[in-house]
Amino acid sequence: MEEIKMEEIKNVNQAPEADVIPEEIVVSDGKKSIPIKNQIGELIGVFRYNPTDLNMVNRYREVADKIDDIVKPLENVGITVEGEGEDEESIEAVNEVEERLIEVMDYMLDGNSREAFFAKTHALTPVGGSFYFEKVFEAIGLYLEKIFDVEFKTMSKREDKHTHGYRTGKHKKGDR
Repeated sequence: MEEIKMEEIKNVNQAPEADVIPEEIVVSDGKKSIPIKNQIGELIGVFRYNPTDLNMVNRYREVADKIDDIVKPLENVGITVEGEGEDEESIEAVNEVEERLIEVMDYMLDGNSREAFFAKTHALTPVGGSFYFEKVFEAIGLYLEKIFDVEFKTMSKREDKHTHGYRTGKHKKGDR
């Protein structure tokens, strides 16, 4: 007698793939999950966003214009090396500024910047003569620049491929 394998028994009770109705619709919208690491390679967060969202560049510029006004309340307060206020008034100002910074970063990236960038490090922690949020903002700007460079180069290659015959005259007067 022929030996029956366990996977054959399981497959007998399953409907063929063509008859299976999916329980979800999946659309590729360009979203990515990007690990955020510090300079020594430690994972500090994960950011989920759409890197080809053209409005992100506009929002980046808009937020850049607002940052000076957001941090203005910090001009007259004492901040510790950990990015905390030194007294009650300073603590309140620091917390308010951090919340506002995270709010505009969330808006800019259309995502959760606290989870991605600020879960382990306070936004106002001094790092190399700058606040940590400034380092984050700069890194995001460089990343966006690279992403859009790659995307536009890919689009340009595709466009060149499809319009080559028209530019060279190959398709002139209906010739193909």
